[in-house]
Amino acid sequence: MKNNTFSVAMGTFVIGLVLAAPCCGAQPPGREVDAIKFLLAFRAGKGDQYKGYTVRGEGREFFARSKVIDSSGKEEIQLTLTLAVLRADNTPAPVGTSKDWVQAEIARKPMLALVLCGPSLKYKTEEGGEPPVYSFRGLFTGDVTTNPRFISLGTTPDSKGSQIPVLIGSVVK
Repeated sequence: MKNNTFSVAMGTFVIGLVLAAPCCGAQPPGREVDAIKFLLAFRAGKGDQYKGYTVRGEGREFFARSKVIDSSGKEEIQLTLTLAVLRADNTPAPVGTSKDWVQAEIARKPMLALVLCGPSLKYKTEEGGEPPVYSFRGLFTGDVTTNPRFISLGTTPDSKGSQIPVLIGSVVK
């Protein structure tokens, strides 16, 4: 009888783990969104609809890299990537070179950018004198950061800076 009680208890424990998985960081299949689609929604104030989604895309690193220490003392790398600049008709255009990025910034064109954060992120070196391209995926939990220097990046340009979404647990190629 003790074995049956143990089996029932273990079965309940395993079922509990399976049911708890989505709140522990596991992603149900199909909860992915393209980064450009996500950033356009974020700029329009509708980014919350993608909370819990894995965001996938590709972008260039035009900003300084940083390392942060979380509350538990673990060090994480943060990369800010620019994915596109918005044309006058609000359609995204790629930012392929440093020159493109500087021209867009001087012209104060809105840019689509996000911050990748994760303990396993790896820095890349420049490619032919240009910032590296990263293919990435990361989880959007609703976290944002404010970039006071580059006002054109986020949703609400003002004197305080712009909000930029943060993707946690990010992985890059």
